[in-house]
Amino acid sequence: MTVVCLTGLTTAILLGSSDAGLAQSERAARPATPEMAQLWSFFGGDWTTTEALERSEELPNGGARRGQLHYRLGQGGRTLIGEGQSDGSAGRLEYLMVMWWNPGTRFYGFFICFNGGASACEERGTAHWDGDRLINEYTALYHGKRTRMTDTWQHTGRDTCTLVLAVEQDDGTMRPMITTTSVRR
Repeated sequence: MTVVCLTGLTTAILLGSSDAGLAQSERAARPATPEMAQLWSFFGGDWTTTEALERSEELPNGGARRGQLHYRLGQGGRTLIGEGQSDGSAGRLEYLMVMWWNPGTRFYGFFICFNGGASACEERGTAHWDGDRLINEYTALYHGKRTRMTDTWQHTGRDTCTLVLAVEQDDGTMRPMITTTSVRR
């Protein structure tokens, strides 16, 4: 899965300070808090995504997808909403991501919906900044057991971002499973 910079979360994404390409209504919306402004400056706008899925039991030969992702502010600048789709040898993926700042916990809430699967939508961990990286930590069913996973977004250039979805292995190490590269359009 990819949030594609989700979903893992799949998961995509960097935005400079420009509002180029955004609809008038989206330019009028402004982040409600400094924490949301930080998310907006990192993610806001339109992205082209390329996903590489590592070899696994589900995909013995690995896989790939290409797609698009759009981030906008919602609910008075208090939420960041990402909607995307991609397709390729790993199959079609459609997703919705919503992030918001929770001042009580001092983490971002993270909610995601994917096509298919046992549960289409779920709250999926909490995200925090580690320097210039945004890390979402959560547990999910993987091979029939609850497993620790992370989605890590990092800028790799002015208009590019990489998202790595990693899965905890039996020895406690984190194995990258999906790498998504996103380029701002």
